Amino acid sequence: MSDGILTSEKLCALTGMTDRRHRQIAAEGFFPPPVRGEYQLSATIKGMFQYYRDQSKRKTQTDEEIKGERLRKLKIANDASLRDLIPAEEVRLDVTRGFTELKTQLLVIPRRVAQPLSMESDPVAVEERIQAEIESVLETMSRNEWMK
Repeated sequence: MSDGILTSEKLCALTGMTDRRHRQIAAEGFFPPPVRGEYQLSATIKGMFQYYRDQSKRKTQTDEEIKGERLRKLKIANDASLRDLIPAEEVRLDVTRGFTELKTQLLVIPRRVAQPLSMESDPVAVEERIQAEIESVLETMSRNEWMK
């Protein structure tokens, strides 16, 4: 390492990397490439420190991303166990049951009101009766009585 020169063998011994890897790092712009197997001492050492700092930052960022993903998964699992999250399939089944019940309740309205309305000649009274029946069905659905 005398006279500001660092041989490729000595650099390999110091870093534990191959000369090929050093050349790749040099090509990435961290330090000048070797000339006849010799590196510029000061620039190469500075460049290697910068390379190690960059690697450390990348590792820290990756570690933080991994931690964040683990925390996200733990929160999902925790919320699911506390029933703050409901599996999508369970929601689909409940919604399907609800709409099926709503459809059933709405389809029986004509049967329930046909007889009483057949005697009615006032269109406003007919409309009010049908409206009352629809509101009754919607009220029942909103109280979740259909789920019992």
